[in-house]
Amino acid sequence: MRSYAITNIKGGSGKTTLAVNLAAGLALAGRRVLLFDLDPQASSSFHLLQRSENGSLADSLAGEKKLEDVIQDTLIAGLRIAPGSRMLAPFDNGAHPTRERLAHLLGQVPVDVDFVLIDTPPTWGSLLVATLACVDSVLVPVSTRELDLQILSLLMDVIDQVRRHRNPRLHLAGIVPNRTVRTRLSARVEASLREQFGSVVLSPIRENARLAEAGGFHAPIQISSPSSSGAEDFGALVRFFLERESA
Repeated sequence: MRSYAITNIKGGSGKTTLAVNLAAGLALAGRRVLLFDLDPQASSSFHLLQRSENGSLADSLAGEKKLEDVIQDTLIAGLRIAPGSRMLAPFDNGAHPTRERLAHLLGQVPVDVDFVLIDTPPTWGSLLVATLACVDSVLVPVSTRELDLQILSLLMDVIDQVRRHRNPRLHLAGIVPNRTVRTRLSARVEASLREQFGSVVLSPIRENARLAEAGGFHAPIQISSPSSSGAEDFGALVRFFLERESA
């Protein structure tokens, strides 16, 4: 099993879109995927589930339920989700031993799971730091805007601090240019990312209305709009990701 944090400390970066549709794409490629929705906004859960029936990750972090008791199936075989809820918020303020509890939950992941993807809050809090301290790798979606480059620099500092002080195995698996459009600014930001990070920059995701609409159908883009450019881009990203991870 490989575990990945999908994170950015700026809202609007497409973090949940990446988490949901990458997880779905990996499952459609034959991998078994478990998505942790560790964001108190629970956007990934809303995206994939009509309703959360058996509690949430907050119950598991509190020790009230085992991980297996809150995991739910999705529309895609091979993709399951441990839902989030607003009750995760207290775990983000440092009042709980979040790192130890999250590590314990990761130890409960079923043995047949190939990938665990963790959708983190868009803030620099205890849930983000705990996740980075527990996972193998991190994936960062970055909108192709100038401000996002500045925020990315701050996030890289956070990742570096966690790697040096808490998790030396933490690996930057990829930066995903997200919400790209056909403008000079977008092209310049993407070029800057590739110049700075090289092969770590993965296949981009274009701005696409169908991606924004998919959550309303409680389905990933591969189900809600399989012929869209969003589905095409995530298909390319999944292939690129799997090739990189198997190299």
